[in-house]
Amino acid sequence: NDLWGQPQFKVLDLEFDQPLRELGFHGVPHKASAFIVPTSSCLVELIETPFVVITLSEIEIVNLERVGLGQKNFDMAIVFKDFKRDVLRIDSIPSTSLDGIKEWLDTTDLKYYESRLNLNWRPILKTITEDSAKFIEDGGWEFLNMEASDSDSGNSQESDQGYEPSDVQSDSVSEEEDDESESLVESEDDEEEDSVEDSEEDEGKTWEELEREASNADREKGDESDSEEERKRRKIKAFGKARVPDKRNPSGSLPKRAKLR
Repeated sequence: NDLWGQPQFKVLDLEFDQPLRELGFHGVPHKASAFIVPTSSCLVELIETPFVVITLSEIEIVNLERVGLGQKNFDMAIVFKDFKRDVLRIDSIPSTSLDGIKEWLDTTDLKYYESRLNLNWRPILKTITEDSAKFIEDGGWEFLNMEASDSDSGNSQESDQGYEPSDVQSDSVSEEEDDESESLVESEDDEEEDSVEDSEEDEGKTWEELEREASNADREKGDESDSEEERKRRKIKAFGKARVPDKRNPSGSLPKRAKLR
């Protein structure tokens, strides 16, 4: 205090700022991790070289990148008002510091955004400088607004749910056709199973049974096609064959049982 109270420093009209260590956070501004501390007008790191001194009034926006669920770290991209300056990055900031950094940015009135991925800032800034009017017409930095993009996607999903395309009808028709084709396939399978069962039953019968069934079937077909006179004639012949006399019993009558005495 005695040093800053000397007359030569009073002549310079200097204002001294004190770092707010309670708002500090760890990050990698260059190659090594360092403890970065904000002040009322700057963001500084004065221990590890090269030092970091960022004047808040020179910042256009701050973009917090790789922010999402399950992420242990995130990055900070600082875009300056002079678009010819390279974007300053502070990488690998612990996610536990995210809420504190947001609160600090709110107190500085700096506009900040969040994104799930790292952005390639050089072509973005080049596009802005080449056509700044179109950049303003398109909404400026709002393309970085993740919440707005999420709400737009949600609205589009709701509108999609309310609108039923014509493809739905074709899908239902195709489903009906699929059901019909499945039923046809099932019926063909059933017929094949029935034929297999019939063949198995046929295999279980003897040749005599099969010939008897075939002759009965032919007889039934013949009966249907023949007239009544032919049916009667066939019955008489069949009756005559059934009464053929036995060689042991020429009369054709049933043999008598021997009487027991």
